[in-house]
Amino acid sequence: NIFLEIDGNWITPPISAGILNGVMRAIILEAKLGSVSPITLADLNQATKGVLVSSLRVAQEISEISGRKLQSSAAMCGEIRKLNQGFRGF
Repeated sequence: NIFLEIDGNWITPPISAGILNGVMRAIILEAKLGSVSPITLADLNQATKGVLVSSLRVAQEISEISGRKLQSSAAMCGEIRKLNQGFRGF
């Protein structure tokens, strides 16, 4: 799953866009670290930071999109890792 920071907000596409309803995605949304919103190609060009999340890798920074460098998302990755460490199940 993917979370992008656009206009200061961390967003992930809706399930209807083909995104998996993954555990890490759900944890992040439940903690209100991000929200669900459609992401267009224009939005992709406005993204300043990005994180890929999964149950196995937890959080991985996205360093660039189509050759355009993104800002560090180390702080968000750290918050996600803290959530993962405290996760006890739904």
